[in-house]
Amino acid sequence: NLYMSDGLGQKFSLSLKYVPKTDKDFFDFTKVSGMEGVYVANHYKEELFERGLSSSGDRVKDIYKQKLTKITFDRGGVWTTIPAPEKDSAGRKIPCEDETCTLNLNVAALTDIGHLYSSKNALGLLLSTGNVGYHLTTKTADVNTYVSRDAGKTWTEMSKGSSIYESGDHGSFIVFGSDQISSNQIYFSVDE
Repeated sequence: NLYMSDGLGQKFSLSLKYVPKTDKDFFDFTKVSGMEGVYVANHYKEELFERGLSSSGDRVKDIYKQKLTKITFDRGGVWTTIPAPEKDSAGRKIPCEDETCTLNLNVAALTDIGHLYSSKNALGLLLSTGNVGYHLTTKTADVNTYVSRDAGKTWTEMSKGSSIYESGDHGSFIVFGSDQISSNQIYFSVDE
């Protein structure tokens, strides 16, 4: 679980339940650099996780795949899901049937695919891999690369597939390339 503290760091209250931790003590949680009070985290869906605790071992294994991304803009007071982009990088409508279909991101460096990137020198610019759906997928074939220019409020699909990325010149220059296959190509944008 994730807790937030008061200004003195003496009293704590529950902020977000079921935030995953790896065997290397990394949490699926990150602060957005340069943006006061903005954090992004993955957590297990509460209703599925709580039911799974008393069920068979197979059900619990399935629940560990049911991670959902949430974002807060007020230091963990209120966490919300991230609305899915309406169109993909090719301009095609992304099929989402209801508000439970959201954008889910690889927040921390827990796998071999790109994770959330932010920089105090590029305020509001976020880059991440992830997927649109009802939970975060573990299949690299279903992962795409996304960009936000407003500290995570809205997102756009930047490219198909998982990418490695970097920004320069305070976020006005973005360079990226595939992180799953060997390639001699890189892509760049000079207008964010």
